[in-house]
Amino acid sequence: MLFYETALEYLEQDRENLAPLTVRTYYWNLKKIQYFRPDLECTDINEQMVRDFRRHLQQKGNKPNTVIKALSVLRASGDDFSVRDGLALLDAVKQTGRWGTRVTFVYSANENAVYYTTEHDFTNVKRHRFR
Repeated sequence: MLFYETALEYLEQDRENLAPLTVRTYYWNLKKIQYFRPDLECTDINEQMVRDFRRHLQQKGNKPNTVIKALSVLRASGDDFSVRDGLALLDAVKQTGRWGTRVTFVYSANENAVYYTTEHDFTNVKRHRFR
């Protein structure tokens, strides 16, 4: 199934639990994804696709917060979104320079743990497990 169709289905199922502004934002950002890759399958969402989509949005003149909001829609890609997927997404959208991302983390509910890295060093991911 195409990502766009799956995400719309998810959005419609959860519409009553979302604020109207959230629904509009998701629809708007889903349109951006559909414009970028009309044939995008859920299984096609990977680190390279996220990087390409980010670059596409930046080339279209989108500001950093707009890019991050558009990328957040990709979370609806399924229940199998792993810690590795989360870190890859955050690596793809990290900011550098004066206002760069200093700490990045992903929480795993299954493990009751946080995976984190500092100063964009995604080669050195640490884990903290809560008791």
